[in-house]
Amino acid sequence: MDSEEAECRHPDDYCPTRTSCMIQYMEKERKREEARKEKTNDD
Repeated sequence: MDSEEAECRHPDDYCPTRTSCMIQYMEKERKREEARKEKTNDD
C-alpha cells in the first residue's frame, strides 16, 4: 500500500494513540486537501 493511500483499518475502535497516529494525520490532511479543491472548483 502506498503511504498516500494509507487508511486506518479500525477507525471506530478506541485508540489511545490516535492524536499522534501518522495514519490519522494523513487521513485528515487528505480530507482537508479535498475540501480545498472542492471549494476552489465551486468558485
